[in-house]
Amino acid sequence: MTQRTGNHSTMIEANRFIYFACVVKNGSFSAAAKEVCVSKSTLSRIVADLEQELGAPLLTRTTRRIDVTRAGEQLYTHCLAVYMTVLAAQKALENIEAERGISTTWPRASSRLVRKAKAEVPIQR
Repeated sequence: MTQRTGNHSTMIEANRFIYFACVVKNGSFSAAAKEVCVSKSTLSRIVADLEQELGAPLLTRTTRRIDVTRAGEQLYTHCLAVYMTVLAAQKALENIEAERGISTTWPRASSRLVRKAKAEVPIQR
């Protein structure tokens, strides 16, 4: 994994985990690419980089589908937690902005994730 410190590299790592979780959750690079507004080739490269860094395959790819390996399942559990945490945080920010009458322009991918969060992640008050 990236050895750099600081917020920028941390966010890059979080994005990689979110992208991997989306690929597994959706069962395909195409569906994940649509969800996060990133190209299929970018997602494929990110997963390949993760596999190379870990020294183990995370996915078994065929032309029609992907299967998650044991290592992929282990990583997915943690990546999904990152993904859900980001969704919950984005939803919380959206709720705060709505209460204060503020509107922030989110990047397109984040906006889609926020909409999904409304259905998937309950707000706890």
